[in-house]
Amino acid sequence: MSKIIYIVGGSGSGKTTIAEKLVREFYGERKAELVSADNFFRDFSKADLSTDFDVPQAYDENLIHEKLVRLRAGHPVEIPHYDFATRKADLKVIHVPADKYIIVEGLFLLYHKKLRELCDFSIFIKVDLDVQLARRLLRDQKRLRGSGENLTGQIERYFRDVKPGYLKYIAPSMELASAVVENDGELGTCFEQVKKALEKKEIA
Repeated sequence: MSKIIYIVGGSGSGKTTIAEKLVREFYGERKAELVSADNFFRDFSKADLSTDFDVPQAYDENLIHEKLVRLRAGHPVEIPHYDFATRKADLKVIHVPADKYIIVEGLFLLYHKKLRELCDFSIFIKVDLDVQLARRLLRDQKRLRGSGENLTGQIERYFRDVKPGYLKYIAPSMELASAVVENDGELGTCFEQVKKALEKKEIA
C-alpha cells in the first residue's frame, strides 16, 4: 500500500517546488511519485477568460479521488495532463506508478472530506499574500502564454478570484493539516521544516 502525502497551500505558495524536492531529494524518484491536482481541472476551453478557477468546483474531485484510491491500493494509474493555455486536458497522459510514497500537491485537497480521508499526512505551506501574488505573476508569465490573458488580466484575476478563493476555501483548511510550514523566506529553510515534520511522524 502506498502512503499519500498532501502538500497544500495557496497559489504561489511554493507547493509544486516543495513537492518536487520531496520526490527528488528526500524520498528519491525510485520510492516516490508526484501528482499535481492542477491536472484535474475541468474543461473550461469554451468559457470566457473571467471563469473562476479558484473554487473547489473547478476541479473534478471525483476523478482525483478515484485515482488516489487506486494508487493507495498499490495500482498504477494514468492521469490527464492539463494545458492552461487552452484550459482543457490535452492528448498527453501521465503514467503514475504506485510507489511507496505518493506526493500530491494542490489547492483544495483538504477542502473535500473524502480526499482528506485518503491522506496519511498533510502539510500546509503558509505564505504572506503579497509574496503569493508576486510569485504567481512571475510563474504565470510562462504558464499562461498563448491563453490570451495579459499581465493586467492576471492581476485583475488575482484580486477578483484568487485572493477571495484563498481566504474562503483554502486558508480555513490550514487547521485540518497535519503540519503548517511557512515559506515567506528562503525555500531551503521551508524545505528543511517540511522534512522535519515528515521525519517526526516517521513518514520517511
